[in-house]
Amino acid sequence: MATPLPTPDKSPNDSRDYRALQLPNKLKVLLVHEEDAEKAAAAMSVCVGSFCDPENVPGLAHFLEHMLFMGTEKYPDENEYSAFLNAHGGYSNAFTASEDTNYYFTVAAEYLEGTLDRFSQFFTAPLFTPEGTDRELRAVDSENSKNLQSDPWRMRQLVKSTSTSTHPYHKYGTGNLDTLLHTPKQKNIDVRKELLAFHKKYYSANLMNLVIVGPQSLDELQKMAEGMFCDIVNSDLEAPTFEGEPVAEADLKQIIRCVPVKESRSIEMTWYLPSSRPHYRTKPQAVASHVLGHEGKNSLLSILKEKGWANGVVAGAGEGGSDFSSFGLGIELTEEGFEHWEEVVEASFQYLALIREGGEEQWKWICDEVKNTWDTSFRFLEKGAPETWAQQLASRMHIYPIEHVISGPYLITDVNMQLVADLFGRLTADRVRMLQVAPELESVCTSTEHWYGTKYHQEQLSAVFLEKLRTARPPETMVLIQPNPFIPSDFELREPDADASKYPVEIVSTDTWRVFHKLDDKFKMPKLNVMLEIQTPVAYESPYAAVYTKLFTQLLKEELNEFAYDAEIAHLNYTIDSTAIGFNLMVAGMHHKLPVLLSEIVRVMFNFEIKSEMYARVHKSVARDYRNFMFEQAYQHAMYKSGVVQQAPRWMYEQYVTIIDDVTMEDVQAFIPRLLSRAYVLGLVHGNATKEEATAIVKGIQDVAKIRPLMDGEHPHRRVAIMPTEKPTLLARTHADPEHCNSASEIVFQIGMEVNMKRRVSLDLLSQIISEPFFNQLRTKEQLGYITHSGKLRDYTGIESYIFLVQSSSHEAKYLTWRMNLFIDNQALNILKELSEEEFNSHRDSLIVKKETKDKSLADETARYWVEVSKHLFRFDIAQQEVELLRKSVTKQDLIDIFCEYVAVGAPKRRKLVVEVEGKIAPGEDG
Repeated sequence: MATPLPTPDKSPNDSRDYRALQLPNKLKVLLVHEEDAEKAAAAMSVCVGSFCDPENVPGLAHFLEHMLFMGTEKYPDENEYSAFLNAHGGYSNAFTASEDTNYYFTVAAEYLEGTLDRFSQFFTAPLFTPEGTDRELRAVDSENSKNLQSDPWRMRQLVKSTSTSTHPYHKYGTGNLDTLLHTPKQKNIDVRKELLAFHKKYYSANLMNLVIVGPQSLDELQKMAEGMFCDIVNSDLEAPTFEGEPVAEADLKQIIRCVPVKESRSIEMTWYLPSSRPHYRTKPQAVASHVLGHEGKNSLLSILKEKGWANGVVAGAGEGGSDFSSFGLGIELTEEGFEHWEEVVEASFQYLALIREGGEEQWKWICDEVKNTWDTSFRFLEKGAPETWAQQLASRMHIYPIEHVISGPYLITDVNMQLVADLFGRLTADRVRMLQVAPELESVCTSTEHWYGTKYHQEQLSAVFLEKLRTARPPETMVLIQPNPFIPSDFELREPDADASKYPVEIVSTDTWRVFHKLDDKFKMPKLNVMLEIQTPVAYESPYAAVYTKLFTQLLKEELNEFAYDAEIAHLNYTIDSTAIGFNLMVAGMHHKLPVLLSEIVRVMFNFEIKSEMYARVHKSVARDYRNFMFEQAYQHAMYKSGVVQQAPRWMYEQYVTIIDDVTMEDVQAFIPRLLSRAYVLGLVHGNATKEEATAIVKGIQDVAKIRPLMDGEHPHRRVAIMPTEKPTLLARTHADPEHCNSASEIVFQIGMEVNMKRRVSLDLLSQIISEPFFNQLRTKEQLGYITHSGKLRDYTGIESYIFLVQSSSHEAKYLTWRMNLFIDNQALNILKELSEEEFNSHRDSLIVKKETKDKSLADETARYWVEVSKHLFRFDIAQQEVELLRKSVTKQDLIDIFCEYVAVGAPKRRKLVVEVEGKIAPGEDG
């Protein structure tokens, strides 16, 4: 019935089996058998996106993506699909890109067939009901409103809007009420008819790719695909093509200046090129990205930092598609760098000239090094969530031949230095387009971008400046990057002893250190993760101390950046983050050179002398980040404020903004010995290291970090203020950004410490049962807002809460609170009471599947163990304990009892907190 297609090449580390085929209707299918997987998934990618939107209905492809979920002929209820998934441990999502639309889901493996039956109907018999169409318009508009004050969305659309109108690159793809309702009405356009026509025109089986992932055999998966997807109509359409250039000649050699919402300064150079897809086996853009985006010694960034002009650089492939690609070089500027932006650009072109002048010997080792790192990525490719894998493969099938759909994004099979040289030959002054971003540009930015309201100004680069760039030559002091000393060569796997523990065991225990170790016996990867939490009461003793600690961690990262960047390229990463009880250090990646990186981090940390020029840059960057928090989404402010109310102590961003300008380099330097001299360290070494090797790694750190113990009573603790039971606590605030168009409300019910295991799993089950009806009522039916969420919250303090959250661009926060209260007080308990035994068992079984789901990677397992270590609970088998309780002890009545004890009106332990953040409501919208 189906035609076999070539089997994809796969990573040596990939234990899954693959089968590719084409159904009689020319739908291409990739089947993935994953032995013993608890979850299954599928994805359908359609070769049509926002580039195909009609000019008179922007956002139609995205609107269609929303509408496809809203009922089918076989399953007409709008929430049938989501309710089925929710009841069986699954969820779904979708996205619309420029040239493809991707729909995907995951579900408990035994319910794959039932979900596929519902999923397949989207592509054979969607309803597009008039009622659903009208309501879902609001969801699209709400999604758009969420992004209106987001700088990445604003800048991306600005670049697109100022490109040529003869290519679809210029289009606005999200859609809103104006493009999908008001303007079409004025023009007598029936949007529902447009939806139907768009679906008929583009949703043809021969333009679709289906991926199914599950533990079922390949034959069983094929039977499902053939039985459910052969009815999709095949119109034998040609894949959409797009004529012309995305940017006209007249728009090159231009600079677009614009004003950001958040405080930021940058200059981005972009070159528009022929499509890079034919060169996926050679990847010249990967080589260019490696050299220009390098952050180590002799890099462009190193040169600019030395002058005090830049904080960061990003280089690599940008927007692209089937008919064009782009390459970008973006530089995050300091305030001084903004003043010298022309010299920054000139230095960039000097570096480009240096690269072009490199001989074949220079090019060979760079290309070989890039190939080596990409080959290693593919060789040790780790598994991810099945739904992520399905949606990635479905989209890739439009780009790569089926046999290369897995290896295509990774392997470089042919080092072609000529292609690399050709690429750099195109990165010239005559082909560049620039975007300059800074708040200082407000006075010159007198134009307004139509869709997001971004203030901008567009002009040609001066002839004098262009000539400087054309003739730029590197000074004698400018040299290229050097070979990477962190490239691993030892991939030998350590074998566990026959009596090795199933869980982490303690290997170091002193009055200052407690470290656990687990040799990996599951993933068989030459990778290692080292997690350290340095606990000190000094770090968060005051708002000033919190700022000092933040500056210390950022300065330390800056000091280490050139050294550690080579390690990052070689798949070895680290993070340092300040917390309310000290700071965390994590080093993870290929095990071979990890001890070298870790030792250097600790050596620098405990011998740190701050450089004045570095302090000036980092201080300004941290101060800017503090100020920029005011521009975050309303729901983020609501969740942040609820944390401020409940956690003690919890300093506020407003305090940091007030004090940071007074903090000097001398203050931070004097603080560091206090921070590091006395502490308690919790640690976990997990992966490809024996107990002896792990112990040696820890001892090496201890020899450098001469930490003295804390006194009794000095160990920092995370505390939570208990909300009163007499009446709800209300905190209402206006959004700090007067232009922010969204409001949000969060309702928090404090439950208690998570040590009560039965209550813990009962809350998980309660969350699963209530979440879909809450979403269906407030998002689908009432269309209050795109962000609608409910569920259990287990924060780092160990306190469990149950939260309800909505963000809206059309209603005031107090209205959102009222509507959520109506659901909580009038519907939620009835949902629990009316749940049939079959429905309860289905939810319980799907939650069991979730908890029994195996870790997909070493990082997943490390994260799970680290939660238990960092909370001092050490319940490494907690998932098994929870499953046992779910199977034997948890009943529907338990859920009702918890709801009636902690959440329902009049509940004796109802500790309720309401946080409202009010944004700017558009005129005429009710509250």
